[in-house]
Amino acid sequence: MASSDERATRARAVCTACRHAWAEHPGALHAASVVGACARCVLDVEHGDRPTACEVHAPRAIADAAPRVDFVVTLGPASRAAGLGTLLDAVRSDAVAVAFDLPEGDARSWTPEASAASAVLRAAAGLPADTRYRTVDWLALDDAVWAAFRAVVPHVFTADVWGARGIGDSLLEANDEGTSVVARLRPDQYAAALHRLPADALTVLPRRATILRRVAAWRPGRREPRPVRDAG
Repeated sequence: MASSDERATRARAVCTACRHAWAEHPGALHAASVVGACARCVLDVEHGDRPTACEVHAPRAIADAAPRVDFVVTLGPASRAAGLGTLLDAVRSDAVAVAFDLPEGDARSWTPEASAASAVLRAAAGLPADTRYRTVDWLALDDAVWAAFRAVVPHVFTADVWGARGIGDSLLEANDEGTSVVARLRPDQYAAALHRLPADALTVLPRRATILRRVAAWRPGRREPRPVRDAG
């Protein structure tokens, strides 16, 4: 644990992104900003002194040391795609791989963007270039894979984002086309997502449910074929 002198040093330090004190940042040392951005930056934007406000929430060393909390995420049909994108953006810096299934015949009902993204994922995973049901438990991330994964998450039956500890270190789990979502967030990630999600979208998952979820997540190959939905 950091000593009082170390914490005082951090309090006097400045954000490397905007050069304002960390005390002005949400999720840092106190709730100086309630708008999801550096309070000083917001003032500068209002006066025309800078084009955008810094949205870094806390020093990375502090954010990394903070415990993660599992949240149940409630998203309605109108906000689902954007909400999933917000959560994926929040965990991106910690993500090392993804897992997903690709339903059979997805091209029949998916948007052109999602179908193209599915083809990218099939190729990256070394799967045949067809539209049969496929599952992938681990696909290492690069920019192309992440962009494709981000596009298909609202359409697939299961999708996971894995952290550095490997399969089971679930940062985000989405099921049934994004109707059931759990996200495991650090405080700074929670603060970053909170202001971009609908009100009451995030609910802390009870401890027992959290433990059961983590046990279940450590089982690779758990995806089973789902029945093809009637596109008509």
